[in-house]
Amino acid sequence: MSEKKLKITRCQMQILAFLKAKGSINMKDISNYSSRSPANVTGHIHRLEDAGMVSRVENPKSRREKIISLTKAGINYMNKQ
Repeated sequence: MSEKKLKITRCQMQILAFLKAKGSINMKDISNYSSRSPANVTGHIHRLEDAGMVSRVENPKSRREKIISLTKAGINYMNKQ
C-alpha cells in the first residue's frame, strides 16, 4: 500500500511512535502503553502489517508471543513525521 493512500489512526500513530522509540517489543507492552485491549491492539497491528509498516514475528523464547518491529517503510514513514 502506498504511503499516500495510507490512513493512519491516532492509535496506530501512537503504536508507530512507541515502536520507533523502543525498537522491537511484544504485543503486551504495546497494549499496556496504548491503554488498549490486546484484541484492539492486534487489529491495529494487523492493519499496519498489511500496510507494510510493521512486521510481526514469533518470539523464539515463547511461541505464543509475537514481537513487533517497524519495517523499513515504517521507519521511513516515521522519519517524515
